[in-house]
Amino acid sequence: TSRPENYKDQKKDNNDEKNWKESDESVSFKKVKPVDVVFVLKDNFEGNKAEDNQKYALVKEISVGISGENYYEVKSGLFEGEMIVIGGYRALSKELSHGDLVMLKNQDQYKTDD
Repeated sequence: TSRPENYKDQKKDNNDEKNWKESDESVSFKKVKPVDVVFVLKDNFEGNKAEDNQKYALVKEISVGISGENYYEVKSGLFEGEMIVIGGYRALSKELSHGDLVMLKNQDQYKTDD
């Protein structure tokens, strides 16, 4: 998926939904360059350890080469053996954020040394 270049500065806050018409703040439109990313699965994040059936989804910037509708060539940014999150467009592009906990399906097939 892709994220704005400043994705690490943005925090997800579902409780802070404001209607722009009600805001006293002026609206600023700044062009932000998108970057290609994947969500890598890790056992630890910011000093916290995930439960046995969970992992942290952490955003990792990648370089994409040839791409099609369902497949992408990752030219750099990942190491062989790293587990990534796969799923639908909405889940990856709209709902999942850096540091979110995710549940593993069939966790026995996903053993890692991490």
